[in-house]
Amino acid sequence: MVIWGNKGPDIHSYCPGVIVEGMDKAPEGFTLMKFPACEFLVVTTEWLPTQDEALWQIEGAYNKNAIIPEGYVRYDGPESPIEVIEVEHTNTAEGSRWEFWVPIKKLA
Repeated sequence: MVIWGNKGPDIHSYCPGVIVEGMDKAPEGFTLMKFPACEFLVVTTEWLPTQDEALWQIEGAYNKNAIIPEGYVRYDGPESPIEVIEVEHTNTAEGSRWEFWVPIKKLA
């Protein structure tokens, strides 16, 4: 997975990684980063023949058509430490599929 973060109004960062819990120390050669707990809306494609088809479909779904559940709002702006998490399953025996994990938060 790739975690896209917000470091400021115009600064975005990304890092490959995995989500784990219960770790206090990262293995040698890795960095442990802690993010506050967050809920996500996972937007995904069906299995498609190519990586490009999967990416094209998911970008349209994420940017234009992601329906946020009632009582929640997107939480991917500058106030959120996570902009989006991407998970790609590409060039597998089943084809390719892409996921965007969109941070959301409950309305107050």
